[in-house]
Amino acid sequence: MKYIFGIILFLSVQIFPQNIFITGKVKDSQNKSPLSSANVLLYHLPDSIMKGTTTNEEGIFKIENLKAGEYALVIKYLGYQNFRQKISIDGKSVDLETNKFISGQHSAW
Repeated sequence: MKYIFGIILFLSVQIFPQNIFITGKVKDSQNKSPLSSANVLLYHLPDSIMKGTTTNEEGIFKIENLKAGEYALVIKYLGYQNFRQKISIDGKSVDLETNKFISGQHSAW
């Protein structure tokens, strides 16, 4: 019986994989207003496979179907400096509780 249960448990994990995601909110660093349509990029390290999205009207983003590992988060918005942060995902979803603020100063080319 233990053998059959083990097979069923294994199959249920394979059939229903866990959806790991990262979510957060992007705001202006000075007036704290949400930045809609900001580009949010997540690079898996070390292979640099990229997933991305844009923020909604409230500055909120969500990137789904991630695997555990090290990532580089990059947020870009026209007229603002790019925001960069390393993130470690250990097999469960990440909610960036601290809002991500980006400066209104123009970035240099």
